[in-house]
Amino acid sequence: MDKQRQFARCPVKEPAYALVYGGDFSIGGRINDLSKGGIALEYIDYEPMPTSFMKLDIFSADHGFYISEIPCKVIYNIEYRTNCPSFSGLVNRRCGLKFVELKRDQLEELAIFLSKRTRKSETDDRVAKRA
Repeated sequence: MDKQRQFARCPVKEPAYALVYGGDFSIGGRINDLSKGGIALEYIDYEPMPTSFMKLDIFSADHGFYISEIPCKVIYNIEYRTNCPSFSGLVNRRCGLKFVELKRDQLEELAIFLSKRTRKSETDDRVAKRA
């Protein structure tokens, strides 16, 4: 596990998405992995992402799951290459967001999502075997 992370990230089992927004900015992206402390997602860059505090909504259309207005801040935001061609010069990006001061109901919903919609990470399995 990354030394800066308090919680191991878990990959999602099926497609899940996030909408990140704040002020005049908003983007939607596909969730790669998440934990109790944060989320990583991929998106198509069409406007610069602010580095200030924002909010995000997590949803899975297949199961009607939705958590709204999770406060977060950007930890990283990098360009990455895929095997798919980019359209009209758009850039694929991956960002990591840290959750900030979640409410009790958001923590409860996030725990449900983590238990039902994610796979345990290999890191979790290695740590469990050592214990």
